[in-house]
Amino acid sequence: MKTKRKKTYTFYSHDFLPPLMDAKTRILVVGSFSSSINRNKHGYYNQKGNYMLPLLGSVCELNNQSFEDKDFLEYGIGFYDIVQNCYAPGSFADSDILDPVVDRNLFRIINEKTIEAVVVTGKLAWTLFCENARLIKDNKIIVRIPSTSNTNNHYRKPDWESVVTLLKKIIMLGANE
Repeated sequence: MKTKRKKTYTFYSHDFLPPLMDAKTRILVVGSFSSSINRNKHGYYNQKGNYMLPLLGSVCELNNQSFEDKDFLEYGIGFYDIVQNCYAPGSFADSDILDPVVDRNLFRIINEKTIEAVVVTGKLAWTLFCENARLIKDNKIIVRIPSTSNTNNHYRKPDWESVVTLLKKIIMLGANE
């Protein structure tokens, strides 16, 4: 008979993974707590097998297959996690995160900055975003995409074509201003 292993939960905060954006950020990728915080790899979506950075590489028409999150700042793409802090085991699977506290500064930034589009990735981030969407004052393009994690069983690469096309249009509009 198999026994379930008890999960050990630890308190995590984004003290070591601040938002990555600047005054030129127009597209904000919003997710829920990155597992990279637990691996001391301070960056967004840099877990092996995560498809976010290659997806954005396609959007920006970059041929290099090795990206870092900071590479996208020059294209107006920034990163922000909606979860300010939470309790989680080392996996950071959305279903394992307990007591997530929403970072209310995210919505202030969406309202104050030149953000034109918000790409919300993953089920938990979408749920938390929708619960707080009333805080958004201006019209914004909101795009929901599945988690790009390699652990997401629902992920299918062909689904990204419309997201790539939309984000390219937003980037091109900004280049023409």
